[in-house]
Amino acid sequence: MFLKKAIATTALLTSMGGGVAYASLDTSDFIGSLRPYAGVDLQRRHMGMEQAFGGNIWDRNFNQLDLFGGVRFLEYFGLNAGYEFTERKVRNNVLNVGDTRLGSVLTAGDGILSERGKNKINAWHVDFMGFLPICPRYHVELLGSVGLARAHLKMQEIIYAQNGILANNPVVRNYSEKRTLARASLGVQTIMFDHLGVRLSGTWEDTSRFKNLKPIENRSATTLAKVQDSIIYGLGIFYIY
Repeated sequence: MFLKKAIATTALLTSMGGGVAYASLDTSDFIGSLRPYAGVDLQRRHMGMEQAFGGNIWDRNFNQLDLFGGVRFLEYFGLNAGYEFTERKVRNNVLNVGDTRLGSVLTAGDGILSERGKNKINAWHVDFMGFLPICPRYHVELLGSVGLARAHLKMQEIIYAQNGILANNPVVRNYSEKRTLARASLGVQTIMFDHLGVRLSGTWEDTSRFKNLKPIENRSATTLAKVQDSIIYGLGIFYIY
């Protein structure tokens, strides 16, 4: 639903702006309209796991930064690129007999497992932007974007105790996967003093493409991890030339 709204809004912003922008377009207009910008977003990412496939091992809420830059053109359009990265989250868990762990139900033979899950994600992204002024007096405008991200997800699972007894040699499994993801954003921003901007945004990424993940140490393992889509909220500042 978020993706459909974001794509529709971006298309709307593009079409509404395009009617004005193309009415009197020539080369000098285009070159003169170019405005490079750069900034940073402070963000909060929610990226859950399917409960039976890692949701009871790894964390789902992350603080992250998005360092971005791009160029606006013809007032209503822009191309944006950036690099986003989360903190590494560490979560301790106790899984009991009968719990489902990575797709398999724990039996009496498995015992009660004490685990530690670590995870983080980073991504390069590129986006096509659309802008629509809604309060020109105060330089407030809607923004929408659609784009692609090349994401790298890293996770680690450490089983450090069984039935309350610490293991001499903890079992460690590592996951490292890369995927190309679709993404879409909606937001609002204001540009003050012609150059300094502040924006609020929400972004969807289809991190559910990280599915059926298996540890590096055993690619034939029957245990699987499955990630859900991400929703990211952010507050950012930027400077536009």
